[in-house]
Parts: sequence; structure tokens; C-alpha cells
Amino acid sequence: MGEANLTWSPHSKKQADVMFSDKRITIAGTGVQWGKAVKSTTVVLTPNGYVEARHLKVGDVLFDRDGQHTRIIGVYPQGQRPCYKIELTDRKSFIVDEEHLNVIKRRGYAKEEIITTSELYKRKAIWAGRSKAQIPAVKPIKFEEKKFIISPYIMGVLLGDGGITSSIIVSSTDDELIQRVRSELPFGFQINKKVSDGCDWTITNVNRQTNDRGHGLNVLKNILRLYGLFGKKSNAKYIPLEYKMGSIKQRVALLNGLMDTDGTVEKNAKMEFYSVSERLADDVIFLVESLGGKAWKLEKKTSFTHKGEKKQGQLCYRVNIISPRFNPFWLSRKAEKYFVHENTVNKLIKHIEPVGMMETICFKVDSPTETFVIEGQVVTHNTAVGVMRLKVAMHQHSDPSDNFIVTSPTYKILYQSTLPPFLKWNEAIGRYHKKDEMFEIYGGGKVWFRTNQNPDSVVGITRVRHILCDEAGLYGRYFWDNIQARSSFMQCPISIVTSPYSLNWLYTDFIRPYMNGDENIRNLIHLCQARSDENPYFPRDEYELRRQTMDARRFNMIYGGSFDKAEGLVYDCFDQRKHVIERKKLPVGTRFFGGIDWGFTDPTVIIVRGVTEDGVHFQVDESYKTQQRLSDTLDEAYRLSCLYGIEKFYADPSRPDAIAEFNKNGLRCVPAQNEILPGIEKHYELIKGDDYFVFKDCKYTIDEYETYHYQDPKDLKPNQNQGDKLIMPVDQMNHAMDCQRYLSNSTWLIGRSRNEVKSTGTKVTIPAKVSVNTDLELKKLMRKMSKKKEVL
Repeated sequence: MGEANLTWSPHSKKQADVMFSDKRITIAGTGVQWGKAVKSTTVVLTPNGYVEARHLKVGDVLFDRDGQHTRIIGVYPQGQRPCYKIELTDRKSFIVDEEHLNVIKRRGYAKEEIITTSELYKRKAIWAGRSKAQIPAVKPIKFEEKKFIISPYIMGVLLGDGGITSSIIVSSTDDELIQRVRSELPFGFQINKKVSDGCDWTITNVNRQTNDRGHGLNVLKNILRLYGLFGKKSNAKYIPLEYKMGSIKQRVALLNGLMDTDGTVEKNAKMEFYSVSERLADDVIFLVESLGGKAWKLEKKTSFTHKGEKKQGQLCYRVNIISPRFNPFWLSRKAEKYFVHENTVNKLIKHIEPVGMMETICFKVDSPTETFVIEGQVVTHNTAVGVMRLKVAMHQHSDPSDNFIVTSPTYKILYQSTLPPFLKWNEAIGRYHKKDEMFEIYGGGKVWFRTNQNPDSVVGITRVRHILCDEAGLYGRYFWDNIQARSSFMQCPISIVTSPYSLNWLYTDFIRPYMNGDENIRNLIHLCQARSDENPYFPRDEYELRRQTMDARRFNMIYGGSFDKAEGLVYDCFDQRKHVIERKKLPVGTRFFGGIDWGFTDPTVIIVRGVTEDGVHFQVDESYKTQQRLSDTLDEAYRLSCLYGIEKFYADPSRPDAIAEFNKNGLRCVPAQNEILPGIEKHYELIKGDDYFVFKDCKYTIDEYETYHYQDPKDLKPNQNQGDKLIMPVDQMNHAMDCQRYLSNSTWLIGRSRNEVKSTGTKVTIPAKVSVNTDLELKKLMRKMSKKKEVL
């Protein structure tokens, strides 16, 4: 495995404890706290131009390093922080705090690295020596296309070498340029050569229009007046903001017009733009950089001779341009000389120096690259501790047969939040294969990326050295069971990084026993629960404000890292302390029913419920398995029927073929009533009235009660509100809950109406769970029942 840069440092003791934990399972359940900051007056690029960071808010749109829109999803004022000024060779500079993460490209290194400002300052050789550290150039910014009456090319020509003081004049001896201007003029306008001057052309109305006072109307002049340009001399010209924020195609055309007139290109491909307007020169720099190029400004003194006397002219601004992605010229005689190497556009770091304490602010964006663009089109970054812990493990184990696993709740979270920081920190040591969702480490070893949406996807991965579980609080128990199985053979460490979401398996199996002093759990895991204010950079006034204004339970979860019931639970009345009980005998007259939710990649779930004569419901068993063929499901249903004497199965009606096979093979099965909200209401009433209990070994069902929730209000459609009956639970990890709905819909009246009660008249004992392979009597009974079963 190749060398890589571990230029990362923890910001607190708790973060360091997580990073260097030696326990088998490390759990970091944290509040909002992992921020890196920029100076609050730093200007950040938005679709409307540059805006100071302190004026931005959640929901505002920025741009990432790929030029794509990225939305702010977190704003965290950091207060006074030690800051550094980073100066670039193109005379631009910016200020960030000491823990800010900078994207760096070094000479001689194939890949980029991410390094904190303080570390970069200490390692002067990176930027002051032969390495010549560079900040990667942003790709072309994707602003929205605008509607212009004056085409971008003509606007560029007028700003470059045109006259707009009293009339609209184009000065050029290039017929090719004049022909393009003529072709792009708005309807009703023409361009004609002035008789008095061989290189000046005027743009006028074809049919001269006048107002009610008889004065001439020229729409183009009026548009230039609206932009504040008409009447401006050369030293006062500038590019209107709307044109600077045009689409990529429009900005290229604008740059072409400017460079075809006031631009030059030498035989060595050196490209420059000249202007006596400093504002216009700065606008051209913005234009080039927004198109993925590099530009910088130099001053040049000019002179002229008048009546034999040499006099000093206006100060001229010379803009040097490197444009690897677009030819800045359209005019043939200039465009054919264009040539440039792409690797010259990165911004070289010239100097770094501490500038003392300054007011700072941190952003979190939803970009897959976790980057956003600040002044001068500089790319800046953020990332997390879980990836660094995995990175250390990858360097400790370099056998070609070693494997590592990275998991996420969903593919969306994997590709937006988990994978990008991993690749940023590791792309120098391997290659990612998207088709296989695998990262191949140079020199041996593989990292596999898997999600809870396919819980069996980790099965079959051997010789696992480390597993990283990102946002594991959103995993189902089945996925977690498979993850544990993968770690067993090599007894490899598992790193869990998550926000507190609910009281599911993570809480019941680990957090609660740990808090209760269970020595076995304490020897197994390292638990870090960190409040936001334990981050030395998190602003105390922000923490106190949230503590005083938010609901206490929600505050403790978001800012305190504490586990509690999730918001919006469908069955918020379900209390594990009350409704989860030990396995016990049920009274005479109890009847048994089964609920079935079909699946294959998703688990096939069978729930067994006992209903007593007085209408008390008990979940007595569950079967929760993926990759189940119909024959496998039939075998499992037979087993449960033999155990409990199930009268009838209520199945998901979406599989009439499967229901027919059940009946064909002697198992009574009917389509369940599938009304979602009525079923939920009936089941809710059973739980709320303490007429429903679950045996504690039905762990998958218990987990789903703690995660089965309604949509978050921010995800509602425009025609929905929180009290609207249109709102449905989230269709995720809800297979046992669907079975509960089928059963409650169908067995609701048992014990509530005398006409519905049919006692079996026999004593019923709920046995301990048995295995078909070890219980001889059960095998005999199944053979007897299976005489009716036909081979599928």
C-alpha cells in the first residue's frame, strides 16, 4: 500500500478517544459539533454573486468545486478563533481558522490531499519548497441561462473596443467579427461603416423610431442606460452583474467578444486582456475563473506623443489569462493560436501567516464533494472522524486478501455523505470501482461499500479487518446482525458513527446496558456521547440559545448526543418497559393467527399472534429472513403452524399466486385487509389500551416499533399538512409493522363481540422456540402435515 498523508488532528479529547479506541466496538453518538470555520466577512459565491458569509443562512444556494449548486444545511457561528491568511501567487488571499480543511494538490503527487490550516502552516516545505502546494481550480460554474436583448458576444465587443458615449460604435477591421455582430443584432437594427473612418461601424435602427416628442428611440441605448453603461468612457466600463452570472455558453461568448477586441495572444500561447478600466479588468478575471481558468492583473504605465511631446497616458491594466477548458477567442486569426496545459490553472500558495483572533463561521453543505467556493473561486472543504479511523486500519493491514467494509443506511446517504470524504482521504492509495461498489487498494486489499437497503450484501465478504458504520442508528437489526457476523472470524473492530435517532437495537443492546453498568458491554465497547458545547469551537451562546428555546427532549438528542424516542413515531404509545414481556403460558381459549409480508431482497416476515378470549393480543413469534423463495416460506409457515396451531394466515394481497400455493398445500391463507390508516388506528388502540404485548425474543419487531415513523414535515408534498389524512408512514424497515396491521385489521373483533369468539376449549402453552432440525416430535408432526404439500 502506498504512503498517504495523515494530516488530520482531533479537535477535542473525546474525538481523540474515538480515533484511538482499542475496544472491539466504538460508538460515537454525538450532537452537532464537528465544525471548521472561515472568517465571517469572507465572501462566498452564490447564484446572485458574492455574499459575505455572515449573511448566509440555511437553505441558501452556493456552488461546489464541480460548479454545481449545493445547498447550505447547517450554519454554525464559531465566535473568535485563531486565524491564518493564505496568500496566493495570483495576488488573491483569504482567511480561515486554524482547523479549517484545505484541498491541496502538490507537485509530484498524483492525487489531492486535505490538510488543516495549522498543519499546513507548520509544514512550510509543502508550500514554500519544491512541492509548490496548489489549491485546485473550480470547474466551470453552472449559473442559470439568462435572456438578453444585447447578445453576450456583442456586449463583450462593445466593452472591449466599442464606443458607448453618445452613439453605439464598434471599432474593428475584421470582417469576420463584423459579420458575427451583424448576425446577432436584435430585429430592427443594423451595422454600417462610418464614411469618415475606415474602422468604425455604427449600430442604428433600421426604421428610425421616435417618441411622442419626436426624439429618436434606440432600444439598445436604453438597455445600456439601464445597466449604467451608456455614456461611460473606456476607463469606467464594467460587465453588468447579469452578464457575469449568465450560463457557461453565454459567459464564453462574452469572453470571446472581449478578447476578440482587446485581447492578444502570442506565439507561445500567452494570452492577455488590456483595459484602462480596473473594474472591467477585475470583471474579466471573475469571468475567466468562473469558467475554470486562472487570471491575474498587472499594471502598465502608458504614454503617447502629442505635437512631438511625449506625455503620460492612462494607467493600463493587463490581465494574464490561462483558460484550459474554453478558447477565449472566437476570431479565427486569434483562436488558431490558442493552446494551454490544463494543469496550470491551479492556484499556487505563496505565503501563510497567522493574523490573530477573528470572528468566524462554519457551514455544512449537501454537496457530494463537501466543498463550496469562496472569493476568487477558491475551493474549501469539510469531513469527519470515522473515515480517519478506518484509514488508520487500512494502513495497519496490507495483505492482499484483507477486506474492509463501509456501510450506510441508504444509497442516497452513501453517495452523498459517506463515500465522498472516504475518496478524498484515500484516492491517492487506490481506485474506486462504482459497478462493484468497491475500492481497490494499490498493493492489495479491498474496501466494500454496502447499505441497509440490501441487508444481505455484506454476506460472503471474508477476512474483514475493520468495519465503519455511518449513521448506524438508522440501520435495521437484521443488517446489524449480518455486520456482526462479518466481524466475528477476525474479531475485527467496528466503528459506529451516528446521531441519536431512536431507542432501537443500538440503544437496547449497547447504550442502555452500558449506562446500567453491564461489565460485559463495558469491556466490549467504547462509548462516546458528546455534547455540542464539548467542541471547543462550538459557540456557547448558540448552545444556550437552543437549550432555552427548543423542546428539551429534542435538544438533548440534537445538541446533547442523547438517545431518546424518535420524533413522529407511528406507535408512540409503545413502551418497551410495559409492552415487552417475558415468554409465558397463555390462557385456555387463545387462538393463533399469522401475518405474512412477502419479500426477497427485503426480508420475508411472518408474525404469529395469539388472541385470548377477552381480546388481549400477544405476539409470540417472528420469522425474519431475506432471500426466501416461496418454498422456503412455505416450510417456515409449516413449522410455525405445527408449533402454535395457526388457524389462518393473513398475507399481503400483492401476491395472489403465493396465497394460492399456501391454500393448495394445506395452509389456510387469505388476502389481508390492506387499508393502512384503519389498520394503524386499530393496532394503536390495542397498544394504548394495554391489550397488546410482545415476547422479548421478538427483537426485530421491537426494533421496528422504535423506528416506524411518519414523514418529516419538511418532506411533505404541497397538498399535505401534519394533520392531513394523506400523510403515510415512511415505507422503510416496516415489514413487521405491515404484518401487525394485517393482523389487527383482521382480528380486531375477537374478544369484543360474543358472536366473534370461538373458543378451542383446550389449554394452550406457548413453548420455547425450537429448531426443526433438533426437535424429533416437531419433525414427525411436520411430516404428517406435509403429506398434503405438493412440490412447487
